[in-house]
Amino acid sequence: MEVSNLSAIPPRLDSMIIPAGLYAVFDYKGSSADTRIFQYIYGSWVPASQYEIADRLHFEILGKKYRNHDISSEEEIWIPIALKQPNELIMNKNPAVDQYLNKKAHPLHDKIQRVREIILGTHKDMEETIKWSSPTFMYKGNMASYFINAKKHVSLMFHKGALIADESGLLEGSAKEGRTVKFYSMEDIEKKKGDLESVVRAWMKLQDEA
Repeated sequence: MEVSNLSAIPPRLDSMIIPAGLYAVFDYKGSSADTRIFQYIYGSWVPASQYEIADRLHFEILGKKYRNHDISSEEEIWIPIALKQPNELIMNKNPAVDQYLNKKAHPLHDKIQRVREIILGTHKDMEETIKWSSPTFMYKGNMASYFINAKKHVSLMFHKGALIADESGLLEGSAKEGRTVKFYSMEDIEKKKGDLESVVRAWMKLQDEA
């Protein structure tokens, strides 16, 4: 509930100040238990837009027409956004990878594309190709490839991930060289976006210093 004076809030209720910023507002009609609206927002709208998810609270405004699980319920969904950085808007997308992914028609296509955009958007010199029958990211050598046959999550193999300084714990595994990264949902991808970018930059630094 929005109020103009915090001193008027009853003692048993908590207050919260939502920081000002840019929001994408979606008018939603349907049951609050139906998550397809969020699949659309994070899986289609955000990746296709010039915006990225900002590090602020998302919230819903529940007006007089809100009916919780009723399919006639109406609400506003406010998603915090920010303009993508210039290097995210100009990427070295390889048409061969576009063709491969479109033909593959993977059930996690939108999530694979989002991870792809984050990696390519980290630096203008990051490249991609098809290698080992899978989209592969390169910078002065092979960096990472998709486990494209994984169907329950998006999985990446960083071929020499053991060499990458990863303080976030994003890279998993204990093999001599390889490390994996897994993403389980669009929300998980956005949550791990900064860590993924840090790992990519760490790989590039490693290669530049070699």
